[in-house]
Amino acid sequence: MTSFQLHTSGSCAAAQLIVASESGKLFGSVTAADIVEALAAQSGINVDRRKLSLDEPIRELGATEVTVRLHTDVVVTVGVDVIAE
Repeated sequence: MTSFQLHTSGSCAAAQLIVASESGKLFGSVTAADIVEALAAQSGINVDRRKLSLDEPIRELGATEVTVRLHTDVVVTVGVDVIAE
């Protein structure tokens, strides 16, 4: 089983997700919708998935930084760690 964790301002939330192979490839992916859902669960802030800068879904284990454009002048970076359990 694989989960992913969001890191914002030193806090962390984890969401159970999908299965990974021995080589670290995911059988599925972490999408912008998954990240937005976990962000809402962690912080109570609802963000439109189109505000995330995620060119393509995350398909491998590891750390990724995703930018969220909350407003024209407000951009935050969210760390997404996809880890095997």
